[in-house]
Amino acid sequence: MHLDISQEFVENAEKFEGTDDKPGFLRAFGQRFGLSDIAYMHLSNQKAGKKQVELVTTYSSDWEKRYVEMGYDESDPVVRNSFRGILPLDWEAVTSGDKSTKDFFGEAAEFGIGTQGVSIPIRTPEGSEALFSVSSMESSREWHSIKKHLLSDLVYLGFLLHSSLAKKCPESGVPLKLSPRERDVLTWASRGKSCWETGKILGLSERTVNFYIGNASAKLGAATKTQAVAIALRKRLILHNVIN
Repeated sequence: MHLDISQEFVENAEKFEGTDDKPGFLRAFGQRFGLSDIAYMHLSNQKAGKKQVELVTTYSSDWEKRYVEMGYDESDPVVRNSFRGILPLDWEAVTSGDKSTKDFFGEAAEFGIGTQGVSIPIRTPEGSEALFSVSSMESSREWHSIKKHLLSDLVYLGFLLHSSLAKKCPESGVPLKLSPRERDVLTWASRGKSCWETGKILGLSERTVNFYIGNASAKLGAATKTQAVAIALRKRLILHNVIN
């Protein structure tokens, strides 16, 4: 039986960071969970308002070349719609759009890209943006089953991958340390508990839980609770199934 997809990534993070073939690693990793492709796009702010685009994907080199040549990072309907919100975007929400959108997905399919997928926007404290996407060649019915099982954990995986590639965590040389309460609230958050639920479990007020999450997020350089959990998992400061 597989670990959660994010926890399995944590277990193999050193291998991922040490390999020169990151697309190959991600391809094999994703296929174990029914994913045909994984893609990461980082848009960093540059001078004169220009953005530098970093891509790490398991897509074919022909599609990556076509994507860059056509400037699809500016017109890709998935990218455009994902950055309008903060929640994961199921590609089904945009595939039935206007002609240009249908043409884009049709062209991507010609290059072997599945039409079933989900994209997760990531925003950093520094103001840059990233997008983590997974796709599948499975039928719509199979995809809905995969998505139902993986979606909440894919959010953590996106932030873990971003942390590994972008290295946004503070590296001051001083060992990063969370207090016992900070570890507790992040661990319960990793298990899907709200701040209110965590407060009931730990005998704390919701406001106090938010205080600990804020402190932990500041230490980890995280913009959101979800990002703080992902970084803490990657740094092995907390574990999914352990409460100290």
